[in-house]
Amino acid sequence: MIAMVAALFLLFAMEQDAGERLAGSSWREWTLHRFEMTMGASAGCRSGESYRFSADHTLTIRQCKEGRVVTTTEKWSVSKEGEVDTILTVGDKRYHLFFKREAGTDSMRLEIRPDLKAPIQDFDFRLNKSGTGQ
Repeated sequence: MIAMVAALFLLFAMEQDAGERLAGSSWREWTLHRFEMTMGASAGCRSGESYRFSADHTLTIRQCKEGRVVTTTEKWSVSKEGEVDTILTVGDKRYHLFFKREAGTDSMRLEIRPDLKAPIQDFDFRLNKSGTGQ
C-alpha cells in the first residue's frame, strides 16, 4: 500500500515537473520557428511560430500565415503513460513530450506517433529566454 501511494506521488510529481518546465510559475514561450517580420506600410511576417504555455493551462499559439500573425488559444495538460512516456495534450491532439538542456539552452520536442506504419512527426522548440513570465 505504501509503495502504491509513493508511486502515485512520484507520478504526480513528474507531471507537475513537466508542467513547470513548460509554463514556469506564470508562462513560458517556446519557439518552433523564429519570426521573420517584414517592414513597410503594412508590417507583416514571412515566417514564424511560437507557443506560450501559461500556468493556468492556457496555450497561446502564434503562427505566420499568409503574411500575418494569427493567434489561437487552446487548453493543455500533461499526463504519464506507462512508466516512461510523458504525454502533452493540446486541445484534442496528443504528443509525446521530451525536454533537453544543452549548452545552457532549454529545448522541447513534441512527437506524434500515429501507428507502427506511419512515420513519427517531430517538432523541436527552443525556450525563448526573453519570453518567460517565470
